[in-house]
Amino acid sequence: MAIFNLPMPSTVTICLTAIIGLLSLLLALWFIILKPKSANYLKLDASSHVVITGGSSGIGLEIAKNISATGARVTILARNVRKLNAAKKEITGSSNCGPVSVVSLDLAVSDEKSYKTVEDAATKIVSDYGAPDILFNCAGTSLAKPISESDFSLYPWLASVNYFGTVAATKAFLPHMKSNGGGRILITSSGAGQIGLFGYTAYSASKFALRGFAESLAMEHNEQDNVFISVAYPPNTDTPGFEEENKEKPKETRLMEDEAGLYQADVVAKGMVEGAKEGRYSIYWGVEGWMLATVTGGMGPCDSTADFLSQVCLTSLLRFIGMFYLMDFRRIVKRVRRDGK
Repeated sequence: MAIFNLPMPSTVTICLTAIIGLLSLLLALWFIILKPKSANYLKLDASSHVVITGGSSGIGLEIAKNISATGARVTILARNVRKLNAAKKEITGSSNCGPVSVVSLDLAVSDEKSYKTVEDAATKIVSDYGAPDILFNCAGTSLAKPISESDFSLYPWLASVNYFGTVAATKAFLPHMKSNGGGRILITSSGAGQIGLFGYTAYSASKFALRGFAESLAMEHNEQDNVFISVAYPPNTDTPGFEEENKEKPKETRLMEDEAGLYQADVVAKGMVEGAKEGRYSIYWGVEGWMLATVTGGMGPCDSTADFLSQVCLTSLLRFIGMFYLMDFRRIVKRVRRDGK
């Protein structure tokens, strides 16, 4: 039997890999259970300031609500003024929330002129409220279309929002954070930034780019400037953006994503907040998120003993399992094409 023309591993190889994997998994669970708070853990209080791009809806809004509950000042950035004001009203609805500021800003950055707008906004925000202790880069959008059915303009547009918008906000706030003694920068990639799926030739490319950006950024700043970088890989999340995306999503893409389930935005937001506070590099959700993070760890930073053990001992086994996922995805594509849209 062969999978994609690859020979089937021997029984001995499979058994040894499984034994080693089980031992490493037990060790990983032991470290997870006994893991103390990181020495770099960032506690937020009324003196803290957190900036969230894309904070008017979805995951960004849930992060803002979570942070505001600590008493910290929250500044949310988004383009739509009406949505920003509605988000502020929703965030300040609880009794013990911190102050909330809103800034209308277009983060679809394509050139030096549009970057200067972001830089000027960052300078004013810092002047008014101080440098952020955490910058959450949550602004982003998605549109699923096969390359044969999409206009070329889709590619630079998604890159300008998802990739260059994140780069611009990071570059604009980073000098202020360094001058203030450090902080956290969270970059929002996606599960589609770890594996390319049907219909995501434009979206996945922009999210894969953020992985490379985050890895380089972490090497530049994690130790030298006390600015710790996190990259989050949210799964399918129940947000207005995801609902809108589903309206025109290809059937193949929907069928593949249905197998992964759907997470609530507040659950994903909580994971991102805790991960950023801990200064954890890789943030993921669920068993499939762990599998993807392990098998795609590559040469990226690894600040978790459990993740390190998983990557060293389980990558080959998970790669083997992953081939069956890919086989299933290919069957979906063939079936849809055979049966028609």
